[in-house]
Amino acid sequence: MASGYRLLPGRHGITKGLSVGVLVWLIMGSVLFPLVGLGFLAFDVGLGFQPTLLSLTMVETYSAVMGTVFAFLNRDRSVTREREDLEHVPFWPIHFLKKRSQPLAEL
Repeated sequence: MASGYRLLPGRHGITKGLSVGVLVWLIMGSVLFPLVGLGFLAFDVGLGFQPTLLSLTMVETYSAVMGTVFAFLNRDRSVTREREDLEHVPFWPIHFLKKRSQPLAEL
C-alpha cells in the first residue's frame, strides 16, 4: 500500500483504504473463493448473500483502518516532503524569507 498510496483515489486515508478494500474483496471473491471450492463470491456455500456481505464487511473494515492508520503515521512525512518541494520554487515565500534573513549587502 505504501508504494501506490498517493495514486489511490480519494483525499483521505479512509477513502483510500476503502478503495483498496473493494479491489481486494473482488480478487478474493473471484479468484480465492473459487479455488477453495466456495464458488464466485462464496455463493456456493448455500447461505445466500451472508458470506459475501461478511467478507466484504471484514475486508472493508480492515482496509479502512489500515488506510487511516497509514495516513496518520505518514502525515508529518508528507508535510515535510511538500515543504521541501516548495523550497525549490524560486518565488515561494519560504524561499524569499530565507534570502531576506541574509544581510542586505548579499542580496
